[in-house]
Amino acid sequence: MTVIDLGRERAKREGPDEDCISYDDQGVPLYTFALHYEMDGKTWAADIPAYSWEDAENRVNAMKQSLTVAGRISAIIPA
Repeated sequence: MTVIDLGRERAKREGPDEDCISYDDQGVPLYTFALHYEMDGKTWAADIPAYSWEDAENRVNAMKQSLTVAGRISAIIPA
């Protein structure tokens, strides 16, 4: 039996998996960044697209100032 260390294999790659990258209207890659927050003694998570770590931090700071609930999502239609 061969055991593969997935962490080691992933570390050999130069970047994230392709399903963790989307592209803006100009074809510039947007990477998926994980967010987490604490509420009621539990840790919750969300993700956002951003161009870089700095851009992700800037987006989080903007959220701290202006984030609101826009509505409940009732369906997701694949593109």
